[in-house]
Amino acid sequence: MTDSPVPSRHSTTETRVARRAAAWLLALLALVHSFLILLWVAPVNPMRDAVGNARLTSYINPYFEQSWSVFAPTPRRISDSIRLRAVVEDPKTGKETRTEWVDVTTLVTRKIKYDITPARIEEATRRIGARINSNMFEFNDEQKLLVQGSYLTTSTDKLAEALLAAKGDGQGDANEINAYILYDDMLVRFATMYAQAAFDGKVTQIQYKVGYQAVPAYAQRNNVKVNDVRVTWWDFGWRKAKPGSSSAQKAFDSYVKGLQG
Repeated sequence: MTDSPVPSRHSTTETRVARRAAAWLLALLALVHSFLILLWVAPVNPMRDAVGNARLTSYINPYFEQSWSVFAPTPRRISDSIRLRAVVEDPKTGKETRTEWVDVTTLVTRKIKYDITPARIEEATRRIGARINSNMFEFNDEQKLLVQGSYLTTSTDKLAEALLAAKGDGQGDANEINAYILYDDMLVRFATMYAQAAFDGKVTQIQYKVGYQAVPAYAQRNNVKVNDVRVTWWDFGWRKAKPGSSSAQKAFDSYVKGLQG
């Protein structure tokens, strides 16, 4: 007499239909995700325009952000840096003083050197710097010259219009311009609150520089070290200060004190 087979402890009561449906659903989600990633890293095209840049951005950032440089044998750059300075008004005399440049990225790097779980604020300068660097690589020479101007009494809306008017074929398109204006605003707000915490007086104007350090060419990999490559800086004009709320400024006061300590 043959013994009956012992049921496996891994057996399940789920039907094959349910399992197949779950497998097809996961496969579909993977395909949709891969398609959206492909659109994100692809150049501007009708299909991407149909989906919409805003929809893509809201899905990709901040968890799935990718760039073709991730897959390249020699990534375009390895670091993004920010320096800032300000014009500060003495509340008693009304006299304005221009501060020295502050390399915020270097201060942040020193602070988080051995910290495996840095706060999100510690990555702010790198992220904003990386965004602006990416925009600048897409701008033509005329557009790069425009952002070096000062916009103290003129709205950056006018800067956006000028950048669009200077657009060439395939360079500095509306998406890149809108992105730059957005990150310029973010960086001016960041710099204003940083300067307000770092210097005595009222901050009235802000100026920043954004730099990048490129990886040595693959052919020079045995002769040139990463640290030998100098940082290349983009210069930007003066911007009107954009102070934050009292609670935001209080948080920045603590943040800047931690960096300088």
